[in-house]
Amino acid sequence: MKKIFLISVFLGLAISYGFSQTYYYKTVADIDADGVRSKPPSTIKGMYLTFINNNSICYESDKDGYRIKSRVYEAKNHQFQKTQNGTHVYYWGENQPYLGKVESFYYFSSDFSKLITYYSSYLGTTIKREYIRTNDTQDDNDDDIPTF
Repeated sequence: MKKIFLISVFLGLAISYGFSQTYYYKTVADIDADGVRSKPPSTIKGMYLTFINNNSICYESDKDGYRIKSRVYEAKNHQFQKTQNGTHVYYWGENQPYLGKVESFYYFSSDFSKLITYYSSYLGTTIKREYIRTNDTQDDNDDDIPTF
């Protein structure tokens, strides 16, 4: 009886950590160093984020939860750091040889309905962007339509 109970507990934990959730976050605004909001470029529509391991990790993905990956870019895992004043903080960073530190923070509202991303690079580039979670999805065909 104890073996069945222990197997059930381990199986339950394995299943709960194995599930992922993918959400679409629509771009709302770019935020400059003074906190002034402006419309983002029309090419930046939004992104899918997938949460795994009981929300301890999130990464940029496609609508099916597969990590975004190409020859020049691979989405990185953002690790949950803390919750402070209702804001959930996720972080990724690495030191690039000869170039310095590259960092990215994701700040989520308490219910994960809003997101502010903060990215800084060794070039002194800082990008701060605001998103909202929606039930809408990115139209896969929009990428083929030129912007005039």
